[in-house]
Amino acid sequence: YLFADLLTDQPLEILDVEQDRFGSQIIVPGTFTGSIPITNRHDASLARAVFPNPQEYPPPAGEGRVVCHVYKGEDLTDLWDSYLIWECNSSGGDGGNRLDISGATLDSYLNRREIWDDLAMSQEDQIDVAHALVADSAFEAGGDIGLAISGDLSGVLVDFEAPASQAATYGSRLAQLANAENGFEFRVKCYVDMPAGNRVREFVTGYPGLEGDGTEMTASFPGNIASYRYSGSALDAATRWRAR
Repeated sequence: YLFADLLTDQPLEILDVEQDRFGSQIIVPGTFTGSIPITNRHDASLARAVFPNPQEYPPPAGEGRVVCHVYKGEDLTDLWDSYLIWECNSSGGDGGNRLDISGATLDSYLNRREIWDDLAMSQEDQIDVAHALVADSAFEAGGDIGLAISGDLSGVLVDFEAPASQAATYGSRLAQLANAENGFEFRVKCYVDMPAGNRVREFVTGYPGLEGDGTEMTASFPGNIASYRYSGSALDAATRWRAR
């Protein structure tokens, strides 16, 4: 788990994260949760490089300013995804000290950026509109998180308006476009560009949907599944159904 600055992607520190849960989705941001154990002063100093004292102002890092890059291996070339850390809660007790963190994939940043100027487009391809929204979000101060933009046109023309008075976010208007009839799919794809080794953040669109890269995945236990849990419950089952 490599933590880095949101805007510059400069590495801050590698931290151990326990009880981690994360995933990636289409149109909807994927979520991330985890716990960073603080067992000694050395652990505390490493964690403070990423999550500084809340009284430090302006904060050089911390929630809303750092991303967590989740790698599949230790060579930092196989990147699962990147997550913007939105919350960090510190706790301690007899069981030890820890930082509980939560976040979401980088498209969640667009859900936090409000549209401040009136935007309007007439009979433009919906993919062009989506790309223009992402590009416009980067023009505001602190809005450029280094998103490259890619995706072919759909051939579906739309009229689009986003008055600043509505205080809508770029992410909400993107989701509204994507979920419309004859809409499209999008996500922020994070990967390591080899052999250069540079991390890339790419806003990708696809019509009518995103296409996979053809990679075959096999899940097995024991194997690449570390643990699993299967639950059974009669509380969500029924033998009769009534409509009214």
